[in-house]
Amino acid sequence: PAGTLAALAPPTLHTVLPIAAVLDWLLLSPPARIRLAHAAAWLLYPTAYLAFTLLRGLFLPAGPTRYLYPFQDTDRHGHPYVLGVSLLLLLVLYCLAVTLIAVDRTRPDPLRLGAKTGFRLQPPVG
Repeated sequence: PAGTLAALAPPTLHTVLPIAAVLDWLLLSPPARIRLAHAAAWLLYPTAYLAFTLLRGLFLPAGPTRYLYPFQDTDRHGHPYVLGVSLLLLLVLYCLAVTLIAVDRTRPDPLRLGAKTGFRLQPPVG
């Protein structure tokens, strides 16, 4: 049982939950609730994670697991390269956030798709 749960955890975490989150956003939430200011706030977590991984690599001894990602290896690539790649990655994440905000503003409201709107003729009251 423990082996089964361990085998199911990665696909659930990396496939099922993101799909469920997107479906929840598209089908159950009203549009235009996300503001452009949220895009910058969304970069706080990736920036903190980037700082954590770089600081972690600074304090660990040299070895294959010193840096979590190959593009962050300052011993191999140097600090300017790692900084450039990291800033480019943050820029791509910001562009993705702005794209999601644009999609959110243009998508139809799923809660009002079935609602009846407009004027309805009724028979005269006699």
